[in-house]
Amino acid sequence: MYKECCHKYQIQPHIRALPSDSHSNQSTLDSAIVREPCLPQFTTAGLLDYIVELIVAEDKAFLLVDKGSFRPLLTYTCPGLSNADIPHCDKIREEIMKCAKNVESQI
Repeated sequence: MYKECCHKYQIQPHIRALPSDSHSNQSTLDSAIVREPCLPQFTTAGLLDYIVELIVAEDKAFLLVDKGSFRPLLTYTCPGLSNADIPHCDKIREEIMKCAKNVESQI
């Protein structure tokens, strides 16, 4: 799809965005995801980490966090949670890009 869009708009595809024949060298964000062995104490930073993990691991759209049904689910599970505590899609994108850059710098 990326190659088709580049061709359509006459843009040179970036070499790192093109899939390679071998996926053995492909990096993942798995090393950036921290899993707690038991139930951790709730923090908004922890909530952000778990939402990032959900979106990356399940390949969900960034907009999931702004859906009407998702935000009430979180406030139901943690009644003290305010709307301001739940990150919006822009914050999620920022966090995923930060994790990706950290992983890329380790290669």
